[in-house]
Amino acid sequence: MNAVRVLSRVALQLAGEVSLETFFAAPTIQALAEAVGSAGIGPIRAPVISAPRRASYPLSRAQRRLWILENARGEGPSPFHMVAAFRIEGMLDVAAFSRAVDDLIARHEGLRTAFTTEEGEPGQRISTRVVSPVEVSAEAVGVATFREAAARWSADDFDFGQAPLLRVRLQALSEGGWGLALVLHHLVGDGWSVAIMARELGALYARATGNAVALAAAPTLHYKDFAWHEALASKDVADEARAFWRSSLKDAPAPIELPADRARPAVKTTRGATLQVRVSGADWSQLVALGRAAGTTGFGVALAVLRVFLARYAGAWDVVVGTPVAGRTRAEWEPVVGCFVNLLALRGRVDRTETFAQVLARVGRDVKVALAHQNYPFEQLVQDLTPERDPSRAPIFDVLLAYQNAGSTDLRLGDAVVTDIPLGSQSSQYDWTLNCFESAEGLEVVWEYDTALFDPERMAHVAAAWSRLATALGNAPTQTLETFELTDASERERLLAWGGDVERLPMVDATIPGLVDEITRGAPGACAVVDEEGAWTYAGLAAEARGWAAALRGRVRGGDVVGVAGPRNRTWIAAQLGVMRAGAIYLPMDAAYPSARLRGMAEDSGMVGWIWTGEASAVPTELSELGAQLSRDVGGEPGGDALEPETGSAAVAYMIFTSGSTGRPKGVEVTHGAFASMIAAQVEAFGVTATDRAGQFASSAFDASLSEVYLALTTGAT
Repeated sequence: MNAVRVLSRVALQLAGEVSLETFFAAPTIQALAEAVGSAGIGPIRAPVISAPRRASYPLSRAQRRLWILENARGEGPSPFHMVAAFRIEGMLDVAAFSRAVDDLIARHEGLRTAFTTEEGEPGQRISTRVVSPVEVSAEAVGVATFREAAARWSADDFDFGQAPLLRVRLQALSEGGWGLALVLHHLVGDGWSVAIMARELGALYARATGNAVALAAAPTLHYKDFAWHEALASKDVADEARAFWRSSLKDAPAPIELPADRARPAVKTTRGATLQVRVSGADWSQLVALGRAAGTTGFGVALAVLRVFLARYAGAWDVVVGTPVAGRTRAEWEPVVGCFVNLLALRGRVDRTETFAQVLARVGRDVKVALAHQNYPFEQLVQDLTPERDPSRAPIFDVLLAYQNAGSTDLRLGDAVVTDIPLGSQSSQYDWTLNCFESAEGLEVVWEYDTALFDPERMAHVAAAWSRLATALGNAPTQTLETFELTDASERERLLAWGGDVERLPMVDATIPGLVDEITRGAPGACAVVDEEGAWTYAGLAAEARGWAAALRGRVRGGDVVGVAGPRNRTWIAAQLGVMRAGAIYLPMDAAYPSARLRGMAEDSGMVGWIWTGEASAVPTELSELGAQLSRDVGGEPGGDALEPETGSAAVAYMIFTSGSTGRPKGVEVTHGAFASMIAAQVEAFGVTATDRAGQFASSAFDASLSEVYLALTTGAT
């Protein structure tokens, strides 16, 4: 933000653009002057002019976004109330304070703006005078009572048709002094605006109490002029920015699924809460130094830490994180109260084998390029990308990183001592919002989270883990990311102690075909499999499985992946056992799956061929396009080669694909030993015996189907 602010001042003086790349490549004033002298400046900026006078003005893009979100929000308080509370100790002239608030409103049209709808189209109307928003209560209450009352009061909705969208309340305190609460709606202000208001309110109060202080003249341009200027912006610039953002977010990953305490509601609520953690001054200074060496700022460091954290905590190695920018890329807008803020969707990829130093360097480049295209409205980007609108979550990203450096919001009221009263937030627009405040004490991070998804205990763990990771990354920037721990010593101890009776569970050094062979030797005539066409004894099933294994051994090698699909019949089970007996890896496939899913499974697993267990004439086209079909002559007598299983317990028995609910489905390999141990534990838990019968209900591509089959076949059941 500071870089953009400097460049806006330079552009005002030179009447032309200086690029961010030029600025960051010149670390001193002299170097910047030389760079501008040699490279020249960009296109001459058109002057900003006032909007024509009219009864109603159109909303800016940012206001339109907020208007839509306000009118479509679910249950809970508005996430667009900007709230502050203070304790005032010492002398306060209440009448002078009220006059100062009124004078502040008179200076800024944005604070005299109301919103109306005509024929379905929202507009903003500016009043010459408004009723003072200051409420004063002389009935003294304690600070704690005031804090609770201010939190409730700040959540009350505004009447958008009545200006100002600002509430100010003074409450006498029983401990002495006053409590002050202020609420500003985001439609008429942003973080930068709050800094302007705090600075000017202090100066206006001083004047109201008879003290001469410096105060800049009231701005000649106002927010309606920005909205007007925005509508006239260059189409060429917009087209170039649109191309950049669409390219950046092409094939973006699915929304991140953060570990939560509850399922996501069908419609997102806005109820939220906050907690705070700190990265110490020494640790933060070390991180900032690393960032500076990598060519990035404190914001870039915080973003890099967040990217690594999301990768390690939620498996999001490719993720989109949102961040607000001030949107005041021209110096003319710096003294104006209004909602200039825009949102950037910053996509970033990290790799588990790279280092934090490498991540920092890439983040620095990413941020510079994104800032060069920051004027493209986020709401327009959402329309351009036309993502599937999911009412349960925000569009494009679920995690927001806000780095608060818009200027001091400290309030000075004469000789009175004014201190913050933390209220926290009762709303949350995103799953997580990280509000970062840099100070001499380090980096304060206020986590705002959606209480419909997360409990305070989980978020306390999350925030602490983020802080620990930040410190660890700063201490070891050349260590690969996969080596960093998110848990502390006490958490690791609890995890190791959890389920402390794990040694009681059977650990089986065997293969699945070997376990079935044991049953076959003991009871060869027992019924093993029944389908609608007939039944096989254990001896018959063994013969069929060996026949498949003998046929496959000439065509596949140990560790090759072989898919099996088709009706759930006797052949389906014999083929599974044959694949594993041959030393190959069984890949369950459901022919009813979409062709793209089947193709993805085949490609990701490296499948060398597939077996169809149904009628030859019924082979689906989707399967026939996936490579070689593997078969055997099943017309002869069951039997085949009586070879022993060509594998061991450490070899992979089968590969199962995840559902893909968090992105692209992933293949998971399960060894014979792990599979056999799981089956043994389930047999013990369920009390399965040779007299039992096990029906087959689960999809053949769901790993529960393997339990249904082998709970029976490893115990002599049917």
